[in-house]
Amino acid sequence: MPFLNPLTGYAFTKISGCPENQAILLSFLNAVPGLAPPFRIQQVRIQNPYLAPVTPKTKPG
Repeated sequence: MPFLNPLTGYAFTKISGCPENQAILLSFLNAVPGLAPPFRIQQVRIQNPYLAPVTPKTKPG
């Protein structure tokens, strides 16, 4: 995916939301808070990276 800005939600989800890029996601999750080796995240499970937005028409109630 060339020319996508990884700071946008769409691009971030495309980069980190697929199992093939799990190493990239783990590296990011450990680098942001600066976790020390005994507290580093070892594994992630991606359940659903695509959540529909809540709008007045889709809002329950």
